Amino acid sequence: MGILNDDAVLIEPGKSSGDPSVATVNCPDESGLGSTLCRIILEFGLSITRADFSTDGRWCYIVFWVTPDHSSPKLDWDSLKNRLLSACPSCLGSFYFCLESNVSKPPSLYLLKFFCRDRKGLLHDVTKVLTELELTIQRVKVMTTPDGRVLDMFFITDAIFMPIDTGGETDLRFVYCAAAICDMLGNWSGMDKEKAKDYILNCQSYDGGFGLIPGSESHGLVLFLSTLLMHCCVQYGGFSKFPGELPDLYHSYYGYTAFSLLEEPELSPLCPELGLPLLAASGI
Repeated sequence: MGILNDDAVLIEPGKSSGDPSVATVNCPDESGLGSTLCRIILEFGLSITRADFSTDGRWCYIVFWVTPDHSSPKLDWDSLKNRLLSACPSCLGSFYFCLESNVSKPPSLYLLKFFCRDRKGLLHDVTKVLTELELTIQRVKVMTTPDGRVLDMFFITDAIFMPIDTGGETDLRFVYCAAAICDMLGNWSGMDKEKAKDYILNCQSYDGGFGLIPGSESHGLVLFLSTLLMHCCVQYGGFSKFPGELPDLYHSYYGYTAFSLLEEPELSPLCPELGLPLLAASGI
């Protein structure tokens, strides 16, 4: 019914005979989906001992605890997974972006799942780590399975931007690019400016410079409008990646760009959106 990742349906067989197997479904929601999934599971000769349904009206997360009927032949878990996947609605068309819309685009929601043996302080420790990583916890769902394990689900959002939809790096370079694009389009609906500001401030290092991500070392690439660039300027007149190293063209470009934005005398004004002198940009 659509293009979904294989992890939209996950099946974890029971550890030993008698233990329930766990099937999770993570996909767009639609009316009657739960009933369809239950019917498929029952058709494979499984009994549903427990189920949990969570949805925000657009996306759902469903967990089934199932046990096989001893009179049934050996269960083909791969076939069951494929059948469940085929019943999941398509992701295509579920979300869209319109520049003319004045309605702010909601931030992407991510699901982080812990399925393990319970221990004291687990929820606190996970929350602390997510907070330190500048992630916003929108909702937490905690459940205990019949075999004594815990299933913790964290619904989280962040204010980080990446160059591609999935698999890309996420750091200050792309926050800068996203802000420049929003400014050129005159539309900030796709960017949470307050969260972006907090993220940038948390990237400031102990030496006054800025790292690519919170907690990282200062780097010449991300020291726009920062005084640490003065220490990266060497006797040859260029800029290096770190103080004490030889200059190179790459970091010299960003160094002089920063000083141009600071309106340093004898430097041509810069067009920050294009990364070119204003005189050159005016001819494009």
